[in-house]
Amino acid sequence: MAKTNRRAAILALAFGQGANGTPGKSNEALAAVVKKFHEENGFPMFLQWEIADCISKLIKADRDLVVRKHRAEDKYLDTYEVIAQAWEFAKRHDIKKVIVAAHPDHMKRCVMVAKKIGFIVEEADTLSVPYDEQSVQEWTRNKKFFTEQYEPKAMEYYRKLGYID
Repeated sequence: MAKTNRRAAILALAFGQGANGTPGKSNEALAAVVKKFHEENGFPMFLQWEIADCISKLIKADRDLVVRKHRAEDKYLDTYEVIAQAWEFAKRHDIKKVIVAAHPDHMKRCVMVAKKIGFIVEEADTLSVPYDEQSVQEWTRNKKFFTEQYEPKAMEYYRKLGYID
């Protein structure tokens, strides 16, 4: 991961969820990437809760954001909502640049949404992040299903909503 300016933050998006409310293997791997990058650079962190729960001791309430739920009651916490909440927090802290940490097969959509919202984006190296065969979200259990069935539909849906171009 390249060194970048001090007015940046790490934006980490979860990929599935483990059994029994645990973060799961994919998110534990993402948390390891975030932890290493944070230790090397000291940037604030904008984290989806599954990743935050893996590195909770690093989180500082005055500097970091943990997104745990959608702002609208009873709505699914999706990629767009996590990034939108991060954008609102970032604006209050004069941060425009993020280093996105996401599962490699989820990265493209995450980057597209972050750019569309207004962030300047770099990508973290997350190529080592695996799929979690035990994920409670079936679409995050294996590459074939995610890349061939789920993600093309998600990208189409996000385009329709105007979340990406």
